[in-house]
Amino acid sequence: MVSHRSRCRHSHADAAGATHRGSARRTRRARRASRSRGLGRAGAGATVMAYVKKTLAPDEEYLYRAHFNWTYDVQSWFWLAFSAIPAGMWLEASARAGFAHDPIGHGFLFFAGAAFMLGVVICLRRYVHKWTTVIAVTSVRLILKTGMIARQSHEVMLDEIEEVLVTQTFLGRILGYGVLRVRGTGDAVVEFPVIGAPMRVRRELEAAIVEARGMARKRR
Repeated sequence: MVSHRSRCRHSHADAAGATHRGSARRTRRARRASRSRGLGRAGAGATVMAYVKKTLAPDEEYLYRAHFNWTYDVQSWFWLAFSAIPAGMWLEASARAGFAHDPIGHGFLFFAGAAFMLGVVICLRRYVHKWTTVIAVTSVRLILKTGMIARQSHEVMLDEIEEVLVTQTFLGRILGYGVLRVRGTGDAVVEFPVIGAPMRVRRELEAAIVEARGMARKRR
């Protein structure tokens, strides 16, 4: 009878342990899903996923990505609008009789066209930088990839990250942007571009680090 009761207790304990482990796994999956939904939904999301999926190990999961702040787009369009001012001035002046055919008018037209083309190039260059920059976290690594043809890639294992620093100016705190710096083992420091919601990104990254270290301890 004692042996039967002991076996019952063990079976109940095993069932409870299995239920707890299953619940923990479901909680981790739900937490990861909420992270991936919460950070950077649109824009370069497809590019991020395509790059990250190519580099995922068999047991590695994509968790979330960081995104550029809205002020980055404002600056890009500001350069385009600023470069269009000379063209607008030329159009207004050309309405006067004879200005378009005047040598000064021809020179100003060349200047206005060059300024506008420069603004277009600056705007496109900034957007290409945005679209080709990947800042993503998996269950194992923190990834920074920049560039489309000439690529630069930095990867830091989560369980090797020693410090996560956020630098925000006064204006950055008001508008919600900042710089993220990650220090790994040794003197390795990776500085990320200006991102949106840097404090939230740090919280999410630190949660992923804790989870990765916990999984590493269990494997040992």
